[in-house]
Amino acid sequence: MSLIRGSILMVCAALSWNILSLMFKPKLPPIVEGHFHPKFRRVAEIFRNKIENGKEGGAAFALYYKGELLIDLWGGYADEDSAQPWDNNTLTLVYSLTKTMAAITAAKMVEKGWLDYSKPVSAYWPEFKVNNKDNITVEMLLSHQAGLLHPTQNFNSFQDILLNKEELQKEVAQATPAWPAGTQHGYHMLSFALLVDTLLQKADIKHRNIGQIFKEEIADEYGIDSFIGLPYAENYRVAKSMLITAPQMLLSVLLSFDINYINIYINTIFYPTSHTATAFKAPKDVSERGRQNNPVIRAVPFSSFNGFSSAKALAKMLGILASGGTYQGKQLLSKASIEKLNTNMVEGLDNTLLVNMSYGRGFMRLKNSQGDTVYGHTGYGGQVTFADMTNQFGLSYVTNYPSFYFLNDDPRFKDLEKATYLCFQDYIASQKT
Repeated sequence: MSLIRGSILMVCAALSWNILSLMFKPKLPPIVEGHFHPKFRRVAEIFRNKIENGKEGGAAFALYYKGELLIDLWGGYADEDSAQPWDNNTLTLVYSLTKTMAAITAAKMVEKGWLDYSKPVSAYWPEFKVNNKDNITVEMLLSHQAGLLHPTQNFNSFQDILLNKEELQKEVAQATPAWPAGTQHGYHMLSFALLVDTLLQKADIKHRNIGQIFKEEIADEYGIDSFIGLPYAENYRVAKSMLITAPQMLLSVLLSFDINYINIYINTIFYPTSHTATAFKAPKDVSERGRQNNPVIRAVPFSSFNGFSSAKALAKMLGILASGGTYQGKQLLSKASIEKLNTNMVEGLDNTLLVNMSYGRGFMRLKNSQGDTVYGHTGYGGQVTFADMTNQFGLSYVTNYPSFYFLNDDPRFKDLEKATYLCFQDYIASQKT
Protein backbone atom coordinates (compact mmCIF):
# COMPACT_ATOMS: atom_id res chain seq x y z
CA MET A 1 0.00 0.00 0.00
CA SER A 2 2.83 2.40 0.85
CA LEU A 3 4.38 1.67 -2.55
CA ILE A 4 1.18 2.67 -4.34
CA ARG A 5 0.83 5.78 -2.15
CA GLY A 6 4.42 6.74 -2.96
CA SER A 7 3.81 6.30 -6.69
CA ILE A 8 0.72 8.53 -6.53
CA LEU A 9 2.62 11.22 -4.65
CA MET A 10 5.45 11.02 -7.19
CA VAL A 11 2.99 11.44 -10.06
CA CYS A 12 1.31 14.42 -8.38
CA ALA A 13 4.67 16.06 -7.76
CA ALA A 14 5.69 15.53 -11.37
CA LEU A 15 2.40 16.98 -12.60
CA SER A 16 2.82 20.08 -10.43
CA TRP A 17 6.39 20.57 -11.61
CA ASN A 18 5.40 20.20 -15.28
CA ILE A 19 2.61 22.74 -14.94
CA LEU A 20 4.86 25.27 -13.20
CA SER A 21 7.64 24.73 -15.75
CA LEU A 22 5.27 25.35 -18.64
CA MET A 23 3.83 28.48 -17.00
CA PHE A 24 7.18 30.20 -16.60
CA LYS A 25 9.09 28.88 -19.61
CA PRO A 26 9.58 31.57 -22.29
CA LYS A 27 8.01 30.77 -25.65
CA LEU A 28 10.16 30.70 -28.77
CA PRO A 29 8.59 31.51 -32.15
CA PRO A 30 7.56 28.39 -34.10
CA ILE A 31 9.81 27.55 -37.04
CA VAL A 32 8.85 25.18 -39.87
CA GLU A 33 10.82 24.64 -43.06
CA GLY A 34 11.43 22.11 -45.80
CA HIS A 35 9.96 21.21 -49.15
CA PHE A 36 7.39 18.79 -50.55
CA HIS A 37 5.71 17.78 -53.77
CA PRO A 38 2.49 19.82 -54.17
CA LYS A 39 0.38 16.67 -53.83
CA PHE A 40 1.58 16.37 -50.22
CA ARG A 41 0.54 19.83 -49.08
CA ARG A 42 -1.89 18.39 -46.54
CA VAL A 43 1.00 16.55 -44.85
CA ALA A 44 2.96 19.80 -44.64
CA GLU A 45 -0.03 21.59 -43.12
CA ILE A 46 -0.42 18.94 -40.42
CA PHE A 47 3.30 19.07 -39.63
CA ARG A 48 3.19 22.88 -39.41
CA ASN A 49 0.16 22.81 -37.13
CA LYS A 50 1.89 20.43 -34.72
CA ILE A 51 4.88 22.74 -34.44
CA GLU A 52 2.76 25.88 -34.10
CA ASN A 53 0.37 24.48 -31.49
CA GLY A 54 3.21 23.08 -29.37
CA LYS A 55 2.41 19.40 -29.86
CA GLU A 56 5.83 18.99 -31.47
CA GLY A 57 8.98 20.58 -30.05
CA GLY A 58 11.50 19.51 -32.68
CA ALA A 59 11.13 16.96 -35.45
CA ALA A 60 11.61 15.96 -39.07
CA PHE A 61 9.51 13.89 -41.46
CA ALA A 62 10.53 12.53 -44.86
CA LEU A 63 9.40 10.27 -47.69
CA TYR A 64 11.60 8.81 -50.45
CA TYR A 65 9.90 7.25 -53.47
CA LYS A 66 11.94 5.55 -56.19
CA GLY A 67 14.98 7.71 -55.49
CA GLU A 68 13.03 10.97 -55.24
CA LEU A 69 12.61 12.93 -52.01
CA LEU A 70 8.91 13.82 -52.11
CA ILE A 71 8.63 15.08 -48.51
CA ASP A 72 11.40 16.69 -46.46
CA LEU A 73 10.00 18.67 -43.53
CA TRP A 74 11.66 19.87 -40.35
CA GLY A 75 10.66 22.25 -37.61
CA GLY A 76 10.91 23.34 -34.01
CA TYR A 77 14.20 23.49 -32.14
CA ALA A 78 17.27 21.31 -32.00
CA ASP A 79 18.03 23.02 -28.68
CA GLU A 80 15.48 25.34 -27.10
CA ASP A 81 17.88 26.41 -24.34
CA SER A 82 20.19 28.04 -26.88
CA ALA A 83 17.37 28.90 -29.33
CA GLN A 84 18.99 26.69 -31.97
CA PRO A 85 16.38 25.87 -34.61
CA TRP A 86 16.10 22.49 -36.28
CA ASP A 87 17.49 22.85 -39.80
CA ASN A 88 18.17 20.86 -42.95
CA ASN A 89 21.48 19.64 -41.52
CA THR A 90 20.21 18.50 -38.11
CA LEU A 91 20.83 14.96 -36.89
CA THR A 92 19.13 13.45 -33.88
CA LEU A 93 19.52 10.42 -31.64
CA VAL A 94 17.16 7.85 -33.18
CA TYR A 95 17.32 5.23 -30.41
CA SER A 96 16.07 1.83 -31.61
CA LEU A 97 15.78 2.94 -35.22
CA THR A 98 19.50 2.22 -35.11
CA LYS A 99 18.57 -1.46 -35.29
CA THR A 100 17.51 -0.93 -38.92
CA MET A 101 21.07 0.16 -39.69
CA ALA A 102 22.42 -2.98 -37.99
CA ALA A 103 19.92 -5.23 -39.79
CA ILE A 104 20.86 -3.83 -43.20
CA THR A 105 24.55 -4.12 -42.33
CA ALA A 106 24.05 -7.78 -41.41
CA ALA A 107 22.13 -8.37 -44.65
CA LYS A 108 24.96 -6.78 -46.63
CA MET A 109 27.46 -9.05 -44.89
CA VAL A 110 25.33 -12.11 -45.72
CA GLU A 111 25.20 -11.03 -49.35
CA LYS A 112 28.99 -10.67 -49.40
CA GLY A 113 29.38 -14.17 -47.95
CA TRP A 114 30.88 -13.01 -44.65
CA LEU A 115 27.87 -14.14 -42.63
CA ASP A 116 25.21 -16.84 -42.92
CA TYR A 117 21.79 -16.39 -41.30
CA SER A 118 21.33 -20.13 -40.79
CA LYS A 119 24.68 -20.81 -39.11
CA PRO A 120 25.06 -20.90 -35.33
CA VAL A 121 26.47 -17.75 -33.74
CA SER A 122 29.26 -19.91 -32.34
CA ALA A 123 30.57 -20.49 -35.87
CA TYR A 124 31.85 -16.92 -35.71
CA TRP A 125 32.11 -16.53 -31.94
CA PRO A 126 33.27 -19.91 -30.53
CA GLU A 127 33.12 -18.80 -26.87
CA PHE A 128 29.37 -18.23 -27.29
CA LYS A 129 28.62 -21.95 -27.55
CA VAL A 130 28.40 -22.72 -23.82
CA ASN A 131 25.35 -22.83 -21.51
CA ASN A 132 22.69 -24.00 -23.96
CA LYS A 133 23.56 -21.50 -26.69
CA ASP A 134 25.10 -23.86 -29.24
CA ASN A 135 21.88 -23.97 -31.30
CA ILE A 136 21.30 -20.17 -31.40
CA THR A 137 21.59 -19.14 -35.03
CA VAL A 138 22.40 -15.74 -36.48
CA GLU A 139 18.79 -15.23 -37.56
CA MET A 140 17.50 -16.16 -34.09
CA LEU A 141 19.75 -13.51 -32.62
CA LEU A 142 18.51 -10.88 -35.10
CA SER A 143 14.85 -11.78 -34.52
CA HIS A 144 14.93 -11.57 -30.71
CA GLN A 145 14.61 -15.31 -30.08
CA ALA A 146 17.84 -15.89 -28.14
CA GLY A 147 16.44 -15.29 -24.64
CA LEU A 148 19.47 -13.19 -23.66
CA LEU A 149 17.66 -10.10 -22.42
CA HIS A 150 20.41 -8.92 -20.06
CA PRO A 151 23.48 -11.11 -20.55
CA THR A 152 25.91 -9.08 -18.44
CA GLN A 153 25.82 -7.66 -14.93
CA ASN A 154 28.88 -5.49 -15.48
CA PHE A 155 27.52 -3.21 -18.19
CA ASN A 156 27.53 -0.11 -15.99
CA SER A 157 28.56 2.57 -18.45
CA PHE A 158 28.51 3.11 -22.18
CA GLN A 159 32.24 3.58 -22.07
CA ASP A 160 32.54 -0.08 -21.05
CA ILE A 161 31.81 -0.86 -24.72
CA LEU A 162 35.15 0.73 -25.56
CA LEU A 163 37.22 0.35 -22.39
CA ASN A 164 36.10 -3.10 -21.21
CA LYS A 165 35.01 -4.64 -24.50
CA GLU A 166 36.77 -7.97 -24.08
CA GLU A 167 35.48 -8.47 -20.52
CA LEU A 168 31.93 -7.66 -21.60
CA GLN A 169 32.12 -10.04 -24.54
CA LYS A 170 33.40 -12.84 -22.29
CA GLU A 171 30.52 -12.29 -19.88
CA VAL A 172 27.96 -12.22 -22.70
CA ALA A 173 29.42 -15.43 -24.11
CA GLN A 174 28.94 -17.13 -20.71
CA ALA A 175 25.29 -16.08 -20.30
CA THR A 176 22.45 -18.61 -20.09
CA PRO A 177 19.25 -17.99 -22.11
CA ALA A 178 15.98 -17.29 -20.30
CA TRP A 179 14.23 -19.79 -22.58
CA PRO A 180 15.30 -22.46 -25.09
CA ALA A 181 16.38 -20.70 -28.25
CA GLY A 182 13.73 -20.53 -30.94
CA THR A 183 10.82 -21.46 -28.64
CA GLN A 184 9.83 -17.92 -27.64
CA HIS A 185 10.72 -14.34 -28.44
CA GLY A 186 11.14 -11.13 -26.50
CA TYR A 187 12.48 -7.77 -27.61
CA HIS A 188 16.20 -7.53 -26.76
CA MET A 189 16.00 -3.79 -26.28
CA LEU A 190 19.56 -3.12 -25.03
CA SER A 191 21.24 -6.52 -25.25
CA PHE A 192 20.71 -6.59 -29.03
CA ALA A 193 23.88 -4.54 -29.50
CA LEU A 194 25.94 -6.55 -27.01
CA LEU A 195 25.10 -9.64 -29.05
CA VAL A 196 24.75 -8.51 -32.66
CA ASP A 197 27.57 -5.95 -32.70
CA THR A 198 30.01 -8.52 -31.35
CA LEU A 199 28.84 -11.12 -33.85
CA LEU A 200 29.22 -8.77 -36.83
CA GLN A 201 32.66 -7.62 -35.74
CA LYS A 202 33.85 -11.21 -35.43
CA ALA A 203 32.31 -12.17 -38.79
CA ASP A 204 33.69 -9.13 -40.62
CA ILE A 205 36.80 -9.94 -42.67
CA LYS A 206 38.49 -6.79 -41.29
CA HIS A 207 37.04 -7.16 -37.77
CA ARG A 208 35.68 -3.61 -37.84
CA ASN A 209 33.20 -2.46 -35.22
CA ILE A 210 29.53 -2.02 -36.18
CA GLY A 211 29.91 1.74 -36.68
CA GLN A 212 32.81 1.29 -39.10
CA ILE A 213 31.12 -1.50 -41.06
CA PHE A 214 27.93 0.52 -41.48
CA LYS A 215 29.84 3.64 -42.49
CA GLU A 216 32.09 1.98 -45.05
CA GLU A 217 29.67 -0.56 -46.53
CA ILE A 218 26.40 1.40 -46.38
CA ALA A 219 26.54 5.10 -45.45
CA ASP A 220 29.53 6.22 -47.52
CA GLU A 221 28.64 4.04 -50.50
CA TYR A 222 25.05 5.27 -50.83
CA GLY A 223 25.18 8.78 -49.38
CA ILE A 224 23.27 7.95 -46.18
CA ASP A 225 23.69 10.70 -43.58
CA SER A 226 23.47 8.32 -40.62
CA PHE A 227 25.91 7.03 -38.01
CA ILE A 228 26.15 4.23 -35.45
CA GLY A 229 28.24 6.06 -32.90
CA LEU A 230 28.69 9.75 -33.69
CA PRO A 231 32.07 11.13 -34.83
CA TYR A 232 33.17 14.02 -32.61
CA ALA A 233 33.25 16.36 -35.61
CA GLU A 234 29.49 15.92 -36.14
CA ASN A 235 28.37 17.01 -32.66
CA TYR A 236 27.68 20.59 -33.70
CA ARG A 237 24.63 19.56 -35.71
CA VAL A 238 22.98 17.08 -33.36
CA ALA A 239 19.70 17.98 -31.67
CA LYS A 240 19.76 18.00 -27.89
CA SER A 241 18.13 14.84 -26.56
CA MET A 242 15.29 15.58 -24.15
CA LEU A 243 14.94 12.32 -22.22
CA ILE A 244 11.68 11.97 -20.30
CA THR A 245 12.19 11.58 -16.56
CA ALA A 246 10.72 8.52 -14.82
CA PRO A 247 7.97 10.57 -13.06
CA GLN A 248 7.04 12.27 -16.32
CA MET A 249 6.90 8.95 -18.11
CA LEU A 250 4.76 7.35 -15.42
CA LEU A 251 2.42 10.34 -15.38
CA SER A 252 1.98 10.31 -19.14
CA VAL A 253 1.32 6.58 -19.23
CA LEU A 254 -1.28 6.71 -16.44
CA LEU A 255 -3.07 9.65 -18.02
CA SER A 256 -3.16 7.88 -21.38
CA PHE A 257 -5.22 4.99 -19.97
CA ASP A 258 -3.42 2.83 -22.55
CA ILE A 259 -3.46 -0.67 -21.10
CA ASN A 260 -0.48 -1.84 -23.20
CA TYR A 261 1.88 0.82 -21.84
CA ILE A 262 0.48 0.61 -18.32
CA ASN A 263 1.18 -3.13 -18.38
CA ILE A 264 4.74 -2.59 -19.64
CA TYR A 265 5.58 -0.01 -16.98
CA ILE A 266 3.91 -1.93 -14.16
CA ASN A 267 6.15 -4.87 -15.01
CA THR A 268 9.20 -2.65 -15.31
CA ILE A 269 8.68 -0.86 -11.98
CA PHE A 270 7.00 -3.42 -9.72
CA TYR A 271 8.40 -6.71 -11.05
CA PRO A 272 12.17 -6.19 -11.31
CA THR A 273 12.85 -9.84 -12.22
CA SER A 274 10.34 -9.94 -15.08
CA HIS A 275 11.51 -10.25 -18.68
CA THR A 276 10.32 -6.69 -19.29
CA ALA A 277 12.32 -5.20 -16.42
CA THR A 278 15.35 -7.30 -17.34
CA ALA A 279 15.31 -6.15 -20.96
CA PHE A 280 14.75 -2.50 -20.00
CA LYS A 281 17.55 -2.40 -17.43
CA ALA A 282 20.03 0.22 -18.61
CA PRO A 283 23.31 1.82 -17.50
CA LYS A 284 23.18 5.37 -16.13
CA ASP A 285 24.41 6.76 -19.44
CA VAL A 286 21.05 5.76 -20.89
CA SER A 287 18.63 6.21 -18.01
CA GLU A 288 19.81 9.52 -16.55
CA ARG A 289 18.68 12.74 -18.16
CA GLY A 290 21.31 14.60 -20.16
CA ARG A 291 23.87 11.79 -20.34
CA GLN A 292 23.03 11.11 -24.01
CA ASN A 293 24.24 14.60 -24.91
CA ASN A 294 27.79 13.83 -23.78
CA PRO A 295 29.98 13.64 -26.95
CA VAL A 296 31.94 10.75 -25.42
CA ILE A 297 28.72 8.76 -24.98
CA ARG A 298 27.45 9.72 -28.43
CA ALA A 299 30.62 8.34 -30.01
CA VAL A 300 30.11 4.77 -28.80
CA PRO A 301 29.11 2.39 -31.62
CA PHE A 302 26.10 0.59 -30.11
CA SER A 303 23.35 -0.57 -32.44
CA SER A 304 20.61 -0.98 -29.84
CA PHE A 305 20.00 2.74 -29.90
CA ASN A 306 23.09 4.93 -30.30
CA GLY A 307 22.43 5.89 -33.90
CA PHE A 308 22.23 9.43 -35.24
CA SER A 309 20.44 10.39 -38.40
CA SER A 310 18.21 12.80 -40.23
CA ALA A 311 14.72 11.71 -41.24
CA LYS A 312 15.55 11.98 -44.92
CA ALA A 313 18.62 9.74 -44.53
CA LEU A 314 16.58 6.96 -42.95
CA ALA A 315 13.80 7.41 -45.51
CA LYS A 316 16.37 7.24 -48.29
CA MET A 317 17.95 4.04 -46.95
CA LEU A 318 14.59 2.30 -46.49
CA GLY A 319 13.35 3.80 -49.76
CA ILE A 320 16.22 2.18 -51.65
CA LEU A 321 15.15 -1.21 -50.30
CA ALA A 322 11.48 -0.52 -51.04
CA SER A 323 12.21 0.29 -54.68
CA GLY A 324 14.31 -2.79 -55.41
CA GLY A 325 17.64 -2.25 -53.65
CA THR A 326 19.48 -0.27 -56.32
CA TYR A 327 20.47 3.41 -56.13
CA GLN A 328 22.22 5.34 -58.90
CA GLY A 329 23.42 2.18 -60.54
CA LYS A 330 24.77 0.62 -57.32
CA GLN A 331 23.11 -2.27 -55.53
CA LEU A 332 22.65 -1.84 -51.80
CA LEU A 333 20.95 -5.23 -51.51
CA SER A 334 19.59 -7.68 -54.07
CA LYS A 335 15.87 -8.40 -54.17
CA ALA A 336 16.56 -11.86 -52.75
CA SER A 337 18.47 -10.33 -49.82
CA ILE A 338 15.70 -7.83 -49.17
CA GLU A 339 13.15 -10.65 -49.10
CA LYS A 340 15.27 -12.57 -46.58
CA LEU A 341 15.62 -9.46 -44.45
CA ASN A 342 11.85 -8.96 -44.38
CA THR A 343 10.71 -12.59 -44.11
CA ASN A 344 8.69 -13.26 -40.98
CA MET A 345 10.81 -15.22 -38.51
CA VAL A 346 8.57 -15.12 -35.45
CA GLU A 347 5.29 -13.58 -34.33
CA GLY A 348 2.96 -13.61 -31.36
CA LEU A 349 3.13 -12.46 -27.76
CA ASP A 350 6.45 -10.76 -27.04
CA ASN A 351 7.90 -11.72 -23.64
CA THR A 352 9.35 -8.24 -23.17
CA LEU A 353 6.79 -5.86 -24.66
CA LEU A 354 3.78 -7.99 -23.62
CA VAL A 355 1.98 -7.36 -26.91
CA ASN A 356 1.90 -9.27 -30.18
CA MET A 357 4.97 -8.53 -32.28
CA SER A 358 6.38 -9.82 -35.56
CA TYR A 359 10.09 -9.80 -36.43
CA GLY A 360 12.13 -10.46 -39.52
CA ARG A 361 15.91 -10.79 -39.53
CA GLY A 362 16.48 -7.56 -37.61
CA PHE A 363 13.44 -5.64 -38.84
CA MET A 364 10.10 -5.26 -37.11
CA ARG A 365 7.12 -6.10 -39.28
CA LEU A 366 4.70 -3.24 -38.64
CA LYS A 367 1.21 -2.29 -39.75
CA ASN A 368 0.77 1.02 -41.53
CA SER A 369 -2.33 3.23 -41.40
CA GLN A 370 -3.81 1.17 -44.24
CA GLY A 371 -3.47 -2.05 -42.26
CA ASP A 372 -0.74 -3.39 -44.56
CA THR A 373 2.61 -4.86 -43.47
CA VAL A 374 5.67 -2.62 -43.73
CA TYR A 375 9.25 -3.28 -42.65
CA GLY A 376 11.47 -1.21 -40.40
CA HIS A 377 11.56 -0.27 -36.75
CA THR A 378 10.03 1.87 -34.05
CA GLY A 379 12.05 3.73 -31.44
CA TYR A 380 11.90 5.42 -28.07
CA GLY A 381 9.84 8.57 -28.04
CA GLY A 382 7.57 7.71 -30.96
CA GLN A 383 10.17 7.63 -33.74
CA VAL A 384 9.50 5.37 -36.74
CA THR A 385 11.12 4.38 -40.01
CA PHE A 386 9.91 1.78 -42.48
CA ALA A 387 9.98 0.51 -46.05
CA ASP A 388 6.64 0.08 -47.79
CA MET A 389 7.45 -2.58 -50.37
CA THR A 390 4.03 -2.37 -52.05
CA ASN A 391 4.15 1.38 -52.65
CA GLN A 392 7.95 1.42 -53.05
CA PHE A 393 8.74 4.19 -50.60
CA GLY A 394 10.65 4.76 -47.38
CA LEU A 395 9.08 6.85 -44.63
CA SER A 396 10.68 8.27 -41.49
CA TYR A 397 9.75 10.41 -38.50
CA VAL A 398 12.32 11.52 -35.90
CA THR A 399 12.07 13.85 -32.91
CA ASN A 400 14.20 15.03 -30.00
CA TYR A 401 11.08 15.63 -27.86
CA PRO A 402 10.07 12.06 -27.02
CA SER A 403 6.70 10.83 -25.88
CA PHE A 404 6.08 7.59 -23.99
CA TYR A 405 5.04 5.86 -27.22
CA PHE A 406 7.30 3.35 -28.94
CA LEU A 407 4.95 0.81 -30.55
CA ASN A 408 4.27 2.64 -33.82
CA ASP A 409 1.35 4.46 -32.23
CA ASP A 410 2.49 8.00 -31.44
CA PRO A 411 -0.35 10.31 -32.58
CA ARG A 412 2.20 12.83 -33.88
CA PHE A 413 3.43 10.29 -36.40
CA LYS A 414 0.14 8.51 -37.09
CA ASP A 415 -1.53 11.76 -38.18
CA LEU A 416 1.30 12.41 -40.63
CA GLU A 417 1.35 8.81 -41.84
CA LYS A 418 -2.39 8.73 -42.54
CA ALA A 419 -2.26 11.98 -44.50
CA THR A 420 0.81 10.75 -46.40
CA TYR A 421 -0.97 7.65 -47.68
CA LEU A 422 -4.00 9.65 -48.78
CA CYS A 423 -1.81 12.17 -50.56
CA PHE A 424 0.30 9.42 -52.07
CA GLN A 425 -2.75 8.01 -53.82
CA ASP A 426 -3.36 11.41 -55.42
CA TYR A 427 0.31 11.66 -56.34
CA ILE A 428 0.28 8.27 -58.10
CA ALA A 429 -2.93 9.14 -59.94
CA SER A 430 -1.39 12.41 -61.13
CA GLN A 431 1.65 10.56 -62.52
CA LYS A 432 -0.58 8.38 -64.69
CA THR A 433 -2.33 11.28 -66.42
